[in-house]
Amino acid sequence: MLTVHAWLIIQRTPRSTDDVMNALDLSRGTAHTMLQELTDWQLVYPLRSMGSRQVKFIAEQDPWTMMIAIMKKRKERELLPLLELNQWNASNKANMEATGHADLHRSMERTLHFAAQINQGVELAFQEDEAWWWRWLLNPLRTKLKSFDSSHQ
Repeated sequence: MLTVHAWLIIQRTPRSTDDVMNALDLSRGTAHTMLQELTDWQLVYPLRSMGSRQVKFIAEQDPWTMMIAIMKKRKERELLPLLELNQWNASNKANMEATGHADLHRSMERTLHFAAQINQGVELAFQEDEAWWWRWLLNPLRTKLKSFDSSHQ
């Protein structure tokens, strides 16, 4: 899937399934599946021309939009199912302790606590724009540079 996505990113014009098949030496089924999956992830967009049945695909070019799309899909597929274990772990605490699995309960509790923190960070990423994140990421560096400059003058 990564190969198909990378190839579409460097294309200047929308490309068909046949183009993907020929360029990457893929079967029709594999090319179709990869394009549908990339469309589902919102990393590729299908385009239909008026009067034509052929669908062409174009890749998202904005890195921030790609990152948010990937984060949303990974959250849906990986983080949310993990967080669903929280209720099960809490309701089975007594049973796990009674059967000698208290270590498992505590380990899951720590993992789920960490997963909840990651979920909060992901939600924050969805709410803020790219400029806010760059300011947030680079602010500690600016503080260090200011203190470095003032100590070397």
